Amino acid sequence: SITPASGLRAMANEIYVGWTKYSAANIRFGYIKPAFGAEQLAGDPTLPFIERSIANDRIVDGRQTGVSVAGNFLDKKFSYLVVLGNGTGINSSINDNNKFHRSARISGIPFSGKVGALASKVQLGASAMQSEDVGLSKSGYGFTGNSFTGKREGWAIDGAASVGPVALEAEYLQATFKPTSKVPAQEFSAEGWKINLLYMAIPNTLQLVAQRSTFDPNTDVTTNNDVEMWVLGANWFIKGDDIKASLNYLFRDSGSSVKDSGRLIARLQLLF
Repeated sequence: SITPASGLRAMANEIYVGWTKYSAANIRFGYIKPAFGAEQLAGDPTLPFIERSIANDRIVDGRQTGVSVAGNFLDKKFSYLVVLGNGTGINSSINDNNKFHRSARISGIPFSGKVGALASKVQLGASAMQSEDVGLSKSGYGFTGNSFTGKREGWAIDGAASVGPVALEAEYLQATFKPTSKVPAQEFSAEGWKINLLYMAIPNTLQLVAQRSTFDPNTDVTTNNDVEMWVLGANWFIKGDDIKASLNYLFRDSGSSVKDSGRLIARLQLLF
């Protein structure tokens, strides 16, 4: 018999099979990202920052074995994505119980055109997820051994607007946990948000970026449990996103009396 695999090992973990005959219903099987959170769905090479925001890291889930249905309508001004997955993450074909991780997202473009002589665009989105987990790895919440067993549900809203070289992006994420062990509580909610400000200082060459983000692992606890972060940086596009150099400075405030020092991160991105 074939037994489910878990743990770290060499394998192709971003492969899927797709059926794309109809734009209103594209189907994929394989390793798929859940339809929860706009930032999570964006590809790593196209992100304006080297690391994803802290709320995205802590609240949303990573790529997993599953199936998705996606489509768009009205000349691609409206789109949707629905995903069913095992919920146990990359490098694992295990489903921890007989339930599936369920997520869905809708997005629309209410405006796309020009403001004066500048190309402009506004995009809005919303997503939701539900999952029942057994021994799911989730750190930063106070679960025993960073292992969560119980029920989760979450929702998110996001928006992006651009006018010429300036773009503004924002996202809010919220998740409710109901741990079977009732540790750290019978039920509690976590939340986080991020705002990105992007400016293309030299067209197609130099982009200046700034981000403000927060994460609160338990909104019922009012002292010293939230995390706030600032990120300042720049992207130098040598050949679009295919060859790109990035530099980020991160400063994190964990809410305690001891302040965290800043970090400087650099990356050279080569795609071929």
